[in-house]
Amino acid sequence: MRSMSPHAARRLLWLAALLIVPLPMLVFDAVVPVARYLLLAGLCVGMVIAEGPGGVVWQLAALFVSHALVYAALLYLLAWAIARALARTSARARAAAVAVAVAACVVWAIATQPYVTPFGRAAHANLLGVLQ
Repeated sequence: MRSMSPHAARRLLWLAALLIVPLPMLVFDAVVPVARYLLLAGLCVGMVIAEGPGGVVWQLAALFVSHALVYAALLYLLAWAIARALARTSARARAAAVAVAVAACVVWAIATQPYVTPFGRAAHANLLGVLQ
């Protein structure tokens, strides 16, 4: 296994968290990762561009973007704290710990249905279903 710097560990942990960690939405009964918030925001922005700014679509886009930005910042702080704790270990041990943690989280998110998706095909979904 190759070695990993604390900066690379922080970046990889943060990106994985953006794709995996289920986070609640304040207005809707949803618990999805930041990537889903960005996907929904992109759809809303596309609708605003295609159909004009009338209605509530731009407000939904603002809601999704604001959730994504706040949660991305919080997840970055979490990734920073974990990478800082791992900085005391050797580069190989740090790489192994990050790889195992990310792989375990991906398996968990695919094997179970941890996400609540009111805007999806089913009420609960796994990682693949929530990012469709």
